Amino acid sequence: MKQKAKMMMPSQVATMPKKAPQIDLDDPKLLAMIDGGGETVTEKKKKTKEQEPAPTPTADELKNFSIRIFQSELDDIKKHLKGFGGRKTKSIHTFILEAIGEKLKRESKKA
Repeated sequence: MKQKAKMMMPSQVATMPKKAPQIDLDDPKLLAMIDGGGETVTEKKKKTKEQEPAPTPTADELKNFSIRIFQSELDDIKKHLKGFGGRKTKSIHTFILEAIGEKLKRESKKA
C-alpha cells in the first residue's frame, strides 16, 4: 500500500523562533527593581490588608441595586411612557429616578 504524502498547511509550517530582545543589564530601572527585592503573594496580601484603610465612599458615588416591583405597576409605567409617543420617550430608569426626586422634594417641604 502506497501512502500519499501529506501537504502541510501554512499554519502548520514550523517557523524560526523570534530572537529575544536584548536587555540592558545596566538599566537603572532594572537595577532598582532588582534591589527592591520581592515578596510572595501571601506577604503582599498581608501587607496590603494591614496598611490600606478601607476605602470610604464618596458623597456622590454611583451605586447599583435591584428593585422589586409588581408586574402590574411596571405595566402601568410602560403605558404611561408610551402615551408620550415619539422616539424621545423616557426610560423606565429615568422615570423612577424622577419620581424618587419628586418624592424627596415633597417630603423635605413637609419637614
